Amino acid sequence: LCGCEISPRALVGRGLRLPHPTGISIGQGVTIRNDVTLLQNVTLGHLGDGREEDAYPVIDSHATIYAGAKIIGNVHVGEAAKIAANAVVTKDVPARHVAVGI
Repeated sequence: LCGCEISPRALVGRGLRLPHPTGISIGQGVTIRNDVTLLQNVTLGHLGDGREEDAYPVIDSHATIYAGAKIIGNVHVGEAAKIAANAVVTKDVPARHVAVGI
């Protein structure tokens, strides 16, 4: 209906906010904790390297992921972290930090 795809196998906590849900893609092994905000065209997914175990992102509570950001693979986004628009994140982001660029 709104161009948003969330796998039924993803673990999603309470209070997920999708202010502009178009183009959001959340893979099957993704874990999203409470009160996370995702803006349009965000992708949370698998690295595609053939490993299934622990190959998906974990997004801690109160994180904000801005438009067009891609978080791929076994990545942990800490509590209240921010991911800038169009960032490509393949490494952990500590709590209360900001990730930008590639």
